[in-house]
Amino acid sequence: ALPVWLRARLGGQPFVYDAHELFTEVPEVVARPAVQRVWRWVEGFIVPRAQLAYTVGPALARVFAQRYGRPFAVVRNVSRLRDDDILPPAPSALPGTTAPTDGYILYQGALNVGRGIENLLDAMPQVAGRLVICGEGDLSEALRQRAQNLGLLASGKVEFRGFVLPEALREVTRHAAVGVMLLENIGLSYYYSLANKFFDYVHAGIPQVLIDFPEYRALNDDFDVAELVTDLAPATLATALNRLLRDEPTRYLRLATNCRRAAPQLSWQHEERVLLGLWQELVPVTKRL
Repeated sequence: ALPVWLRARLGGQPFVYDAHELFTEVPEVVARPAVQRVWRWVEGFIVPRAQLAYTVGPALARVFAQRYGRPFAVVRNVSRLRDDDILPPAPSALPGTTAPTDGYILYQGALNVGRGIENLLDAMPQVAGRLVICGEGDLSEALRQRAQNLGLLASGKVEFRGFVLPEALREVTRHAAVGVMLLENIGLSYYYSLANKFFDYVHAGIPQVLIDFPEYRALNDDFDVAELVTDLAPATLATALNRLLRDEPTRYLRLATNCRRAAPQLSWQHEERVLLGLWQELVPVTKRL
């Protein structure tokens, strides 16, 4: 941020602050107070000097605005919706049936501290389904050992697929039955996050189990695409997953249908217009003749 600001100033060019997250509050920074103080100073120096500032969600925009007394626009981190993204409803997902019998619970993302994966593994012996995990991270080895100790690998209840290329991950997501996004409240960046996997699950037309944090609750109030959980206790997760996978088929179908309705609004086709509008005010673009 500092060299980019300096380069913009020396070149007489506009300086824009694009905040993908509240970096000074991520767990890796919060756990190191001296490092956090340095980054807070950088943030406090940079943000007020930006001619344009935006972030990925309304809650983070309010936090930045309260800290620095300046407006923050919102451009959500959403992938582009493709014509073939959402599969038609499977025959097994009709009223009076359960979720797709060949589907699975999907976790996609980094295997790092604060993602709730340990709790999810502990819940799996009580869940009527299997779990597919796509990604690697600091906890990769520990999570595999935990799954082995629980007998989840031998029974086929959990499958670690490691790193998956984006196009392949898209297919994995489309054929899942339920997605999960289970962050822990270990920093304001996580608490006010708006993970792009939320939108990936919506685009795939699959219901999800979400932690009840502000951004997810606000979106779910508008679109009703997920089961929200207030804690990550294994019993809580098992109940929520079983509700979708087995116990309330009409609820599953309603959420899946809502995903298909919400996808066009929760897409990059919508957000790019917001982004271009912000930049048009800062750097007007003349149409080519």
